[in-house]
Amino acid sequence: MSAEEGSGVRGGEVEGERAVGETAKSKGSGLQRTNSLDAAKAEVSQAFKELRQGQGTTGQEGEEGAVLSSKLQKIEEKVELAFVSVSDWLSEELHHQKAHLVLMQNQLDKQQQANLKQQQELKKLIEMEKAQRVLAQRSQREQKEVLQDNMATLADGMEQFEERIFSLELPWWKKWCIGARGTYHELSSQRYRPIK
Repeated sequence: MSAEEGSGVRGGEVEGERAVGETAKSKGSGLQRTNSLDAAKAEVSQAFKELRQGQGTTGQEGEEGAVLSSKLQKIEEKVELAFVSVSDWLSEELHHQKAHLVLMQNQLDKQQQANLKQQQELKKLIEMEKAQRVLAQRSQREQKEVLQDNMATLADGMEQFEERIFSLELPWWKKWCIGARGTYHELSSQRYRPIK
């Protein structure tokens, strides 16, 4: 193998690695999608095909060509394995991210349900408090009316009681008259006797 052929082989390997590096760099930002991985794999396969075609045009045959083909095949297999591992890692990462998003959504839904339940409980408490206040005001009005009725009844009773007391008291002229402190019936029974 001559120096020119060796330099051509090394140049082909360097170009292949450079193509792989450029492809990885250009597709590094888009590795989160399967389409980007497929596109990168297609570009790498195209680069290896071009290298093989270049090898065929240079007319390299025999043992050196077989060694170069085996090296290219190994590199292609390693790149394929790397893409598969990256694809698997991305699939797992996407699965974990989806699970995390589902968990966060479930937590948000639970929090919203808890807030809604708490709001409903607060509304019920407010309604119960309003009902209790209405009942308390109604009972106060009823008690006030009952108290007013009792006061009116008591006033009537006091008037009747005063009238009775006044009727039981002696008039002023009876208090000053001698022997006139008894009732008319008593006086008539003592002083006047029926004619027999």
